Amino acid sequence: MENLLHWMSTSHPQETILLGDFNIDWSDCTKFNPSTHNNLHGFTQIIDTPTRVDKKSKFQSILDWILLFDPTLAHQSGCLPDNLRDHQPTYLIRNKSHHNKQSVLRIVHNKKNFKAKDLNNKLKYCNWTPLKHLPLDEAVDYFNTIFVSILNHHAPARTIRVKANYAPWLTNETKTIMKDRDRAWAQYHKLKTNTSKQNYLALRNKSKQLIKLDETNCYKTLQEKNAHNPWKFWASISKLLHPGKTGTPKPIVPTSKEDTPT
Repeated sequence: MENLLHWMSTSHPQETILLGDFNIDWSDCTKFNPSTHNNLHGFTQIIDTPTRVDKKSKFQSILDWILLFDPTLAHQSGCLPDNLRDHQPTYLIRNKSHHNKQSVLRIVHNKKNFKAKDLNNKLKYCNWTPLKHLPLDEAVDYFNTIFVSILNHHAPARTIRVKANYAPWLTNETKTIMKDRDRAWAQYHKLKTNTSKQNYLALRNKSKQLIKLDETNCYKTLQEKNAHNPWKFWASISKLLHPGKTGTPKPIVPTSKEDTPT
């Protein structure tokens, strides 16, 4: 499974959804460190309710997973009641996407328990003699293999996903609200209370308003700045649009956030 996820994360990192019966109880994985027992290579498992209940022992397990490379794609997910089978079907409602949000993978090292002294001592007693005789390319490979192996032992490596800046028109205020919205969603997903739900919905609606306003103001600024230079105007527009796609400027609307309808 880990080999498959690694291949998918490197070959198709933009948008990948994997789902099915993995025959691994996610409940047991979450009791420990999931990255230690199952390296998901940047994917997120979003099903947190039992998908199989043993009719005799009543033992509950989460064997049917939905893995997302970008968890923000999930609007709603869960299990559907099914009395005909011992596994409940899972479902995912995907968020509507207006932009092709690309992301890149980066390898970072966990420095929580890292001690430079221990690393130096380990490197000191390695066999570096072959470096004196090997050709340059082979010497570099030899050094990297030993160094990375020791480094991963003292500072374990993990793969993270870094999103591209797909909306350069967003203001700092809007980005802050979006972060608050994401934290509120995580809180609601954890607590499942009406208060946390209302808090998330309020921040979600506010972020939607600000995103639309920032985008419209961006196009309006380009219109005003390049009113007498159509070529430069459309060149600026093309930088905001996806390659191979065309679009037209947004209609001019009020530019102040106070004028935004609530």
